[in-house]
Amino acid sequence: MRQSVPTLLPLFRSEAQVRMLLLLFTDPTKAWSATELAERVGAPRPSTQRELQRARAAGIVVRDETARPFRYAADTRSPAFSPLQQLLDLSAGVSLELEALLESTPGVAAAALHGSWVSGPIRGDSDVDLLVVGDVNYPNLRAGVRRVERTTGRHIDLMAYRPAEFRALVEAKNGFVREILAGERQDLIGSLDDVLA
Repeated sequence: MRQSVPTLLPLFRSEAQVRMLLLLFTDPTKAWSATELAERVGAPRPSTQRELQRARAAGIVVRDETARPFRYAADTRSPAFSPLQQLLDLSAGVSLELEALLESTPGVAAAALHGSWVSGPIRGDSDVDLLVVGDVNYPNLRAGVRRVERTTGRHIDLMAYRPAEFRALVEAKNGFVREILAGERQDLIGSLDDVLA
């Protein structure tokens, strides 16, 4: 099955490849097995193996031959390491950081990225549109989002609704919410559709 080219970084082969490289390059001190990477990125293990082989052949990933199963990590000695890490960070790293923030935020029922960040193309000044639904402490969530803004250099437009409020907006056929639900989005936590069920 042919995978679509990722909208975030169209110079890469697939979304799974981008997510795999993000995991490897976000924390280059951590080594992963192929199975762990496949599970984390939601890709079949054979596809993950092929991507790891390509990355090793390109000299950007190393394999620990002494570990069983083999462990893979970003090759920090590669001349491409810093530029590739920066490229991944500036474009797709924000998704990973927001996902980590939201996983540690009590009360989040669903969260998704939407707008041009997901539909592309991403420019240097592109902002990130984030919708969060849940019973959350908004000031704490906003403070966490500001930390992500500082580390990624991206402005994040945060919209947060309580589940009942979100359902009421959908029932009232709110144009903004309908546009989000009908458009492309990247779920970070849960699913907006599940909140409506």
